[in-house]
Amino acid sequence: MNGRTTIFSLFLIASLFNVLKGDSVWEYDPYRVQVWISIDSSSSLDAVSKDVMLKDFATQIENAFGATCETHVTESPAHLSPLLFDDLRRVTLNDLQSDDLVLVIGKQNAGTIRTAQAAWEKLERIVLFPGPLRRIREEILLHASDKSLDGIGDKLQPFEGSMVELSSGLKDGTIPATLVNRSQADKLKEWGRQISVRFPWQVETIIKQHDKIMLANLRGTGEVFQFQIRELDCSMKVLGPVWTRQCNDWNILSRTMLFGFRDAFTPLCRIEQADAKTAQVRVRASGLTSNDENPALIHPGDVVVPMVKRSDRVGAEATLQSIPWTYIAITQGDRINMTGSVYSGVRGALQGRQNKRIQRLALVVKTPEMKTDLKLVAGVGVAEADPEKGKPIPGIAVYQRVPSQDGLEMLARSDWRGIIELPDSPLPEIEFERMGAKGDATQSGSSQSGGAQGDVAPKNDGATEPTEVSAKETKEPAQVEGSGQEATPSVPANAAAPTKKGIVKEKIRLNVPLYLYYVKNGDTVLARLPIVHGMQRVEVAELPDDARRLEAEALLKGLQNEIIDIVARRKILEMRIEKRIKEEKIPEAKIVLEDIRRLPTYEVMNEQLSRIEQQILNVDRGPISGGAKSRIDTMVDTTRQMMQKYLQANLVRQYEAKIGFN
Repeated sequence: MNGRTTIFSLFLIASLFNVLKGDSVWEYDPYRVQVWISIDSSSSLDAVSKDVMLKDFATQIENAFGATCETHVTESPAHLSPLLFDDLRRVTLNDLQSDDLVLVIGKQNAGTIRTAQAAWEKLERIVLFPGPLRRIREEILLHASDKSLDGIGDKLQPFEGSMVELSSGLKDGTIPATLVNRSQADKLKEWGRQISVRFPWQVETIIKQHDKIMLANLRGTGEVFQFQIRELDCSMKVLGPVWTRQCNDWNILSRTMLFGFRDAFTPLCRIEQADAKTAQVRVRASGLTSNDENPALIHPGDVVVPMVKRSDRVGAEATLQSIPWTYIAITQGDRINMTGSVYSGVRGALQGRQNKRIQRLALVVKTPEMKTDLKLVAGVGVAEADPEKGKPIPGIAVYQRVPSQDGLEMLARSDWRGIIELPDSPLPEIEFERMGAKGDATQSGSSQSGGAQGDVAPKNDGATEPTEVSAKETKEPAQVEGSGQEATPSVPANAAAPTKKGIVKEKIRLNVPLYLYYVKNGDTVLARLPIVHGMQRVEVAELPDDARRLEAEALLKGLQNEIIDIVARRKILEMRIEKRIKEEKIPEAKIVLEDIRRLPTYEVMNEQLSRIEQQILNVDRGPISGGAKSRIDTMVDTTRQMMQKYLQANLVRQYEAKIGFN
């Protein structure tokens, strides 16, 4: 048995062991996909036609995705059908879960009952409003084989009163518990303990059981069928864009729907290792593919958006945290292990520890044709809940740059709303470094991250580089960028000549328009923001309030210009007085010396500088961020050093000694 066979055998044994434990191997774990389709009731489709169409659609998906997807295609649940048919663009996760039932335990039992199972066992009566009660009884009949529902129906009783009476009953103990939907449960927070229930028909339960839920609707308008679909990624709780396909032939309808499914489906990967410049990812279900055309694969040129998922000690999801202004451009790799360049507006965005309770996942970015605007608002955290909130910042200059390339292109200044319309731009071509076969140790896609060089710093055009600000002070600190390197040692024959030992630079065109945008106020770069055009209709950048720093810059620039003017005038007067001394015209030299005396001295200018500093940093005018104060202090120190260097106090005394002035 050779070494390769031994390794493969060990891998199979390890995979079998993981399966027996209930664990799954990431690259051999298929996506579990639920497709819900809301079908136009006015269409000519009868029950048999619908059934045939749904089965044919499921077959099309199976043929295209193979073993990478376990897909279940059905009509949408009755309570969700109007929501999905109305406007998929407006659907939110809260909308989908709004009719899910929540168990509210009255105050008298809240201390002893902490789980739904305990409530089913200990409580004799659980009340519901008549509508939810009818629905839950119907669902219990449909799920009769589910043993976890045994005995629950006998304890459910109707409640004919109002929400006020229900609250009162929970408070005084006459009502031991109730099942209400999520919106009603929020009104009962102070009267009892809320417990999530995992009924098999509830959307929350279905989300936990699947990797993706496809929300779709099918309209029959005359002889044209229109199919809309939108993905909900269950692991990251992210709703994708809406994709539309249409056809006028019943015979190709399922095929048309498949194209929509492929548009909406976004492959998932797990970030194995990452540094400031590169990231190495492992692609979900990629080991189940038999060719490179499978829609579940990630390819070089794709861009993925990362997110951090944290679980508690029992494995339940605790938090799901997005990483703002961060993308990974995939540059190279095989089907399973890929390497990409990191472009981020947050310092150390992907760095940090990773364990079984902390996962860094990433979804492929897919963008339909859509315009994107950049909105600049003042104050970090102001517009998180509502993009319409936040004080707009007009008149801010924004520059565009292609990742990994030099140079900035001025776009425009923000309008009175703080908005800049981003232009239609071609797919960018980025440069990355591929490791060569000689001179360097090769790396696998999950074991090492190499020292590839990052983006070349942009030309500054005379601008002052900002002092780095922590992510706590502003969500747009100095950008950390990079370019990737190869997971395999091969070098194409047409590759560029190596720039370092074993390293070859190559270029790749991205599949989506990812560009870097530099937000500049005065001489300071406030933010460097990676943006994918079309991913969001409006990208909101929350910038630190820069008014005080800009005011300081204007005042100190004026003072610095005044210092330069004084120095120039002194030099001219020095030349004149030297000429008079050389010609022995002492009386005329004394007149010139009087002109030098009348020029502002270091003490005068330093006093003026102190007044400006006191005015800018005055706490009575409101707080000032640490980043802005640091930049102001730097400008003040630079101005004071100019005065110390050029406004020497001993110049007058030197000439007094030379000409014997008294």
